[in-house]
Amino acid sequence: MLVIEEILKETPPRISMPRKILLGVSGSIAAYKAAEIARRLIEDGFDVYAAMTPAATRFLGPMTLEAITGHPVARDPASLSPWTTESDTERSSEADSYDDYENRSNLSPPIPHTERTRGALALLVAPASADILAKLAHGFADDSVSLAALALGRSERLILAPAMNPRMWKHAAVRANVSLLKERGAVFVGPETGSTACGETGTGRMAEPEVIVERVWALTGRWTRTARAPRALLLAGPTREPIDAVRYISNGSSGRMARALARAALRAGWNLHVIAGPGAFPSPLNAVADLVEYVTTAEEMLNAARKALEDSFFDLLLSPAAIADFRPTAPVPDKPPKTERLTLELEPTPDVLSALTSSPRRPRLVVAFAAEAVSFRRAPVLDKGRRKNADWIVFNRIETIDAENVEAVLVDCHSGKSVSLPSLSKQRFADRLVAFLDKQLTQAR
Repeated sequence: MLVIEEILKETPPRISMPRKILLGVSGSIAAYKAAEIARRLIEDGFDVYAAMTPAATRFLGPMTLEAITGHPVARDPASLSPWTTESDTERSSEADSYDDYENRSNLSPPIPHTERTRGALALLVAPASADILAKLAHGFADDSVSLAALALGRSERLILAPAMNPRMWKHAAVRANVSLLKERGAVFVGPETGSTACGETGTGRMAEPEVIVERVWALTGRWTRTARAPRALLLAGPTREPIDAVRYISNGSSGRMARALARAALRAGWNLHVIAGPGAFPSPLNAVADLVEYVTTAEEMLNAARKALEDSFFDLLLSPAAIADFRPTAPVPDKPPKTERLTLELEPTPDVLSALTSSPRRPRLVVAFAAEAVSFRRAPVLDKGRRKNADWIVFNRIETIDAENVEAVLVDCHSGKSVSLPSLSKQRFADRLVAFLDKQLTQAR
């Protein structure tokens, strides 16, 4: 049995292969978001190399991306690539995929613009301006970003996150360029509809960094799994309890912690089955989990989880789901008109976790989560974990719902010991928790 203090150790995510991503930045007011995209990609286990067009450097200083990524930023397409390392010069410049790159043994000097893409899983251009879309569509290569795009190999993705004025996005020339790029296999993330920096409203705003990174992560995911890889059941997001055909009782959970745990679990090589409430698992992550089942109510979540336990053996059950505590006793099938006052009679929803942990097919390790409005007090948190028959319970304040960071306390429900963690992003916390549980499973074998 691991000592609980092990979770305080920073354990790098276990990646099955180098995960190099090229981040291209073109000239747009949204260029400042590239720094956040780079940070999130690195947090998700990618090694990020950035390239900027001359116009992009007017909106974002290259030193910012160099500080975040730890690599020089490629700006001059004619110079020897700052991305080329000494080991790269000993490998063939003819390979156009990671496998070729690793397996070839003949030696030849690197060619700068092809070396920039060597071993990369994808080139993400964010923001992608109308100008860079035109260059990519028609094969121009007069800057570091368009040059890298032309040098992409057959197995390397081109992912584009457009950002421009709504009228520009509607222009026939831009639409034609987008269609041409899609025909060649480019993947578009966004743009979104809303207010733009120029003050107009419409479609053209770059997708949010979190959405872009989740899409990249889903498109480039490769994990090593073995026959003995742990199987984990993850309960995610809120539930909704209907009042009538339209209205419902729910909470503000976004599923952010569950998504972070899913990424960490998949990177660790786990087999993952997710049962998700509304909005908890958007399509990008849905594409990489082994199975995502969508449910709405607490009853549906319990039934789906019970069936999953009956059908398969699971090593772990993780339950960060924010399951509604109460439901209307008599939901109305239609939509009554609005009145001055509405009185609802509520009843408790099923205690999903307690029901699952009392099953004869209870997973070997169960991790509960508790979000409370008060500061951490060991006795009530420990009592809650033991009532739910959990092995561990993670405490956090309700202020962290849908927040980037979490200040969590991990409690061992057997010994009663607890460890308070510093403020961490939810992804870094999830990486630590998964690494901790992975070690515990390994020791138990």
